[in-house]
Formats: sequence, C-alpha cells, structure tokens
Amino acid sequence: TRSLRTSAPGGRCRVTARREMSMYTRGNTMMDKLYGTKADGGGMDTSWQGIFNRSHTAPVAIRAEGTAAPGGHYSQAVVHNGTAYVAGMLPIRADGSKELGSLEDQAAVALNNLKTVVEASGSSLEDVVHVRVYIVDVDTNWPKFNGVYGDFFGQAKPARAVVPVPNLHYGFLVEVECVAAVRGSA
Repeated sequence: TRSLRTSAPGGRCRVTARREMSMYTRGNTMMDKLYGTKADGGGMDTSWQGIFNRSHTAPVAIRAEGTAAPGGHYSQAVVHNGTAYVAGMLPIRADGSKELGSLEDQAAVALNNLKTVVEASGSSLEDVVHVRVYIVDVDTNWPKFNGVYGDFFGQAKPARAVVPVPNLHYGFLVEVECVAAVRGSA
C-alpha cells in the first residue's frame, strides 16, 4: 500500500478533505488500493482515512456577548479547522436598536459588531483574511464606507469584495461579513 503524502515543499499541507468525504468514500476499494488502509509500523495511521480523521474538527457556533441576538436561524460565526466564518453584521446595537442614520454611522455600528464577533471567535482584526460588504447605492455610499473601513482596519488590509445591492433588511445601507484565521487552533 502507498501512504498519502501529507506535506508539500515548504511544509504546507497538501491534504484536502471535506466532511462529506467519509460518506462517499467509506469502503472505497479504489481509494484503499491507492492510499492504503493499514497503520504503519510506528502505529500512526497514514491511510487516507486516518489522514482525514486527524484533520477534521467539529464546527463550533459562536454567540458573542455585546451584540444583538441573531434575528434568524443562524450563528453569528462558526469556527471550523482554524477559520472563523462570520455572518453578515448589520448596524443593530446590542440592545436591539437599529442605527438608521448616515452611512458612516451605520458602517461604524456594523464594523464594531463584526469586531466583537471576530474576537469572540478567538481571532482579531489583524487575522481577518476576507471581508464582503453589501452596500446600497454603491456609487454614492462607497467612498463614505471606504473611509470608515480604512480607519477601522488601520494597517490591516484583508482581501475584500463589494456587492452592490438594491436594498437591505430594515432599510439599512450596509452589511459586512468576513472570514478570519484563528491562531493556535487545529
């Protein structure tokens, strides 16, 4: 049997697996022939099943204190395998009141909510790797948002996508979501 190579040049992991993988590949004789199924002499399972089982952790739902409770059936964030996936944050204060003022005021509340959830996830603004912004009337509101965003993130410059939308829930002008690395996790 052959062992699955687990590291590429530079030490980066080449193993990619999905939770669903075990459902479709359990007992797959082609995978067994290709990667093996038995543990090596040292007792470590180097089969494709063993590699998969070691790399998978259960998703953890995050509910951050200091933010309004989610208004639907979703988590504010989910941490999985060292990554925090933060749901869209709207300009709603912890007490449930809605900020319906200027774009700048709405952006400040939404970004502060984002920061609170990122930190509750065990990460920080410096570890945010991607931000997606949904913005109403992008031609008018984008320069305003970009100013608030730049001040908020400072030297950190995560990748970013802007999605122009015709409207948002409750008449909000902006919604922000992100993905962040969680240091020290598997």
